[in-house]
Amino acid sequence: MSYNHAHNKLAIPDAEQTVRAPAHLSSNLHSATNPERNAACRPINSLRLKGTCSDARSNVRGFVFRSARSQALRMWCASARSAHINFGARIEMTSIPLSPVRKVVGNHRSLTGLYKSRKMQRVVPYESALERDLFMHLEWDLAVESYHAQPLRILYRHDDFKRAHVPDALAIYRKDLNLPKTGCLYQVKYSAELLRRWKDFHPALRAASRFAKHEGWEFRIATERDIRGALLDNLTLLLPFRDLPAENSYADAINEALSKNTTMSIAHLLAGLKANRDGTLLQRTVWILCAKRITTVDLNKPITLRSEIWLT
Repeated sequence: MSYNHAHNKLAIPDAEQTVRAPAHLSSNLHSATNPERNAACRPINSLRLKGTCSDARSNVRGFVFRSARSQALRMWCASARSAHINFGARIEMTSIPLSPVRKVVGNHRSLTGLYKSRKMQRVVPYESALERDLFMHLEWDLAVESYHAQPLRILYRHDDFKRAHVPDALAIYRKDLNLPKTGCLYQVKYSAELLRRWKDFHPALRAASRFAKHEGWEFRIATERDIRGALLDNLTLLLPFRDLPAENSYADAINEALSKNTTMSIAHLLAGLKANRDGTLLQRTVWILCAKRITTVDLNKPITLRSEIWLT
């Protein structure tokens, strides 16, 4: 896992190779950053239904669509009896549904809850602590315009049975960045479970990967190895400070001190400003300025008083 300062993005390796065979899992989950991870997105106003997604190796053949509240869409789905749908069919949609297509319910196996998102201006439901941690990355990521939990349902056929799969999250990227991909569909799994149940997960992941490719998105399998680490720990520290007001006199003093130096340690900064100032409030102001991106620290390393800080 790495963090791209140019676009403030969590870099998770692409899952295109990951969904091919269990032997590729370990190497691909820890591979280098895919440059196509940085992507922007246009608003989604229509849905193209594509047919015949066949793969003799995995015996996955089916059709995929995005679920919505549209009655026309539900009627179409109810009338569909074949996996071979004519290419080019279109169903108009106004936007990605704000509500998950599948209700998130509490259980004894994982932590469920609601993540309060400033970016989305609402709460986003999560079905595991790992999903909640992914939302923290998406919340901080400047290239992410919006993100959605359980955003769509994918229908596919496997072993002559119709099956449905709901990916965990969808990130929509900013249009103004003009990047090669338009979004990213996420499947969040713990690595041990992913390896143990690979044969069970593979058909659904294959269908999700193809659907994402058709929509111009990336498809990524995110595990705790990708999501958790120093970056997440730093976001856990900084995100609560984003909406807090900074003491103006303290913020001005910090900005003035940093403007005279290309970079300095947080400890050095605090030591030079602590005279006649409250040390606790001064350090709190440092975190607020970092959370508001007025100042910058290396988020790929644990933030300590020895961390270097500079003006953004």
